[in-house]
Amino acid sequence: MIVQKIELTDTLEIYKARYDWRYSKEDIIHRIKQNNFLLGLTDVNTTEIKVRSEELDYISNLGYNIAKALPGLPTNWNGSWVTKTWSYIQRPDSIAPSQDWHSHNAAINFPDSNINAPILTDWTYCFYVKIPKDLQGVEGALSLIDQKGKVVNVIPQEGDILFFKGNVKHKPVLSPSSKEERIALCSNISFNTPRLI
Repeated sequence: MIVQKIELTDTLEIYKARYDWRYSKEDIIHRIKQNNFLLGLTDVNTTEIKVRSEELDYISNLGYNIAKALPGLPTNWNGSWVTKTWSYIQRPDSIAPSQDWHSHNAAINFPDSNINAPILTDWTYCFYVKIPKDLQGVEGALSLIDQKGKVVNVIPQEGDILFFKGNVKHKPVLSPSSKEERIALCSNISFNTPRLI
């Protein structure tokens, strides 16, 4: 799989891959909405993925393999990793979450785990399953902030998988002009898991 490095600014880079559509968009959306229906919302637009399927596991494995090949894998990596996956469904009437700009510093932490220190996220990635065709301007963009405070908008295409460091502040831009859903499947992944002695 081809992974493209994109330098957005002198202090911010992302990596982009393309999904191979081994499973159809419709089947993936069905599995995402199955989780949404059975588990409800984690916040105003997201649902943590708990119900597994071949379609979602394939995407998770793809994300793991790409992330493992990106810069920063610990030299003393012990062969274990942590992931947390959620769906993001944006509708015309969606509202911004209370934590508008945010980062995913911890891949896992309380209440998922009772460990005292969080396992820090190496990479956050988003797979864009469905992108509306009637977006206006930067609607539907992924906005990121570099280390100098500059905001950069990345407008994803359907099938894009975008990777960025877990400490990068970002937010999805709402799309009130659209009559369609914007659906993404996102994950945090960390290879910095504690080694038991």
